[in-house]
Amino acid sequence: PEYESIVVLTNPNGTRVKLGDIAEVKDTFRETDLYAEYNEKPAAMVKVYRVGDQRPTEISELVKKYVEDKRSSLPASLNLDVWYDTSEIFESRMNLLKKNAMIGLILVIITLSLFLEIRLALWVMLGLPISFLGALFLMPVFDVSISMMSLFAFILALGIVVDDAIIVGENIYEHRQKGKNYVRAAVDGALEVAGPVTFSILTTLAAFMPLAFITGIMGKFIKAIPVVVSSILIVSLIECLFVLPAHLSLGKRREEPKGILVLIDGVRKKFSVWLETFTRGPYRRFLGTCLSNRYATLASGLTLMLLSVGLILGGLLKFNFMPKVEGDLVRVALTMPPGTPAEETARVQRYIVNKGMEVIDEHDAGRGDGGTILESVFGVVAGTMGRGGPHGSTGEASSSNLSEIALLMVESDERDVSALEIENRWRQRTGEIPGVESLTFSANLVQMGANIDVQLAHHDFDVLESASETLQNSLAQYPGVGDIADNYSRGKRELKIRLRPEARTLGITERELARQVRAAFYGSEALRLQLGRNEVKVMVRYPERDRKSLWDLESMRIRTPAGGEMPLERAAYVEESRGYSSIRRVDRKRVINVTA
Repeated sequence: PEYESIVVLTNPNGTRVKLGDIAEVKDTFRETDLYAEYNEKPAAMVKVYRVGDQRPTEISELVKKYVEDKRSSLPASLNLDVWYDTSEIFESRMNLLKKNAMIGLILVIITLSLFLEIRLALWVMLGLPISFLGALFLMPVFDVSISMMSLFAFILALGIVVDDAIIVGENIYEHRQKGKNYVRAAVDGALEVAGPVTFSILTTLAAFMPLAFITGIMGKFIKAIPVVVSSILIVSLIECLFVLPAHLSLGKRREEPKGILVLIDGVRKKFSVWLETFTRGPYRRFLGTCLSNRYATLASGLTLMLLSVGLILGGLLKFNFMPKVEGDLVRVALTMPPGTPAEETARVQRYIVNKGMEVIDEHDAGRGDGGTILESVFGVVAGTMGRGGPHGSTGEASSSNLSEIALLMVESDERDVSALEIENRWRQRTGEIPGVESLTFSANLVQMGANIDVQLAHHDFDVLESASETLQNSLAQYPGVGDIADNYSRGKRELKIRLRPEARTLGITERELARQVRAAFYGSEALRLQLGRNEVKVMVRYPERDRKSLWDLESMRIRTPAGGEMPLERAAYVEESRGYSSIRRVDRKRVINVTA
């Protein structure tokens, strides 16, 4: 009752169709027909997604509780465990936001207390939580939820949101020092800096708003950043120009402070005296020198700017557009030649896993506390796992020559070795494996592509394949270059059947030829029988003994529209070759990407 239930139908080809609420779907699908036929494709899967108000951590706790309860009822040969709980990353990001916000509030109140009255500093400090609360109220309006991206936006805004409140509060304090009453000081102080503060917020908004117009999948992720940051800044602007002056306009000049305020006010006065001495002494003399020699000052500023640009363009200061972010997961992707049996792929996979465990055991032996950095290991043969773990997510592939291994370590603050170091040790320990087409190691939390990525394009695929092999051999000559691979993989062996001209003159078409070959070996549906609540298809095809070898294909006969027959070898050209597991094109040209 506390959930909104949505039913989604997933076809075997991966497409999903939202059917509606569960009440509506029950009229269409009976409860026992969850595995039903859809668009004549068997085994379409119906899933019920329950959308509630639980946080990810609460959902994680429910799953872990289910695992504990279910584990006791399983036989000894089976074990149920939790793999790669991403709610831990979410909780870590949430804790980082809370920690930074608390530190920021403390630093703001301490710093402002050295310059302003403690009461005024407290009102300025409240601009941070008020701005964040206002943004939380606005987020549902823009269809943004609390997620990894929105939390990142909150952390990003922590350093810029209090600036305008500090400017307004400090200026109001300055007008108080001139002898004005609280109301007049609040009005004059806020009006004096309203223009600069407004435009400072607008310039920041102008820097973030282009992110809201990014299209595609990346745009859906990035959208949360400009929405959250803009909401925080707009609320902060309203708070510092209207709410803060209203608060600072209340009250009257107090007598000498009492209690703990005496100590705080004494520190503030001493700091004010020191600051006043500095501004009227060294700073004033330096400013006078700069104003008297304004051209020399301008030339010095331009020189520093050119030196800063030269540091980057000259290569002394390195630039990294997307730095590597290490995670707690080290992944190994194994690709054997197409057609490799799953048993052989499993044998190579076990070898790689054993080498990884040797690296872990070697490090654990040197710790001395008897602990381990290993959380769990997962491996899949004849396929790959989704980016989130071994579940049915996008990005999976299935083939007997594929394998993927994932080594999950404890959190970074609980181990004294980086995931990148484990990755490098694992790669060195594994070495070169004969017969492997591709073997790549990765420990990055965010994978933004390979360090080296060269795209080759050509109309003749034989030339393209030869160029790819030549480039890979050249890259292998450079020290420090590893994980060399390309994205071209030969498919399975296949027979290509092409219609002969003499068969075409007899009225046979490519469609009719393909239909007859398919019906002979796969079968053609003759009728369906209703057995209770299920349907049984009756397929007509060659007997099993006549469809076991290539000779059966070569000796089959093709019917003509006139009722005659002719051998397949007379009706079509049959060529044995290898297919393509995938075909990639850019600007209508076949391409191969070589990465390392």
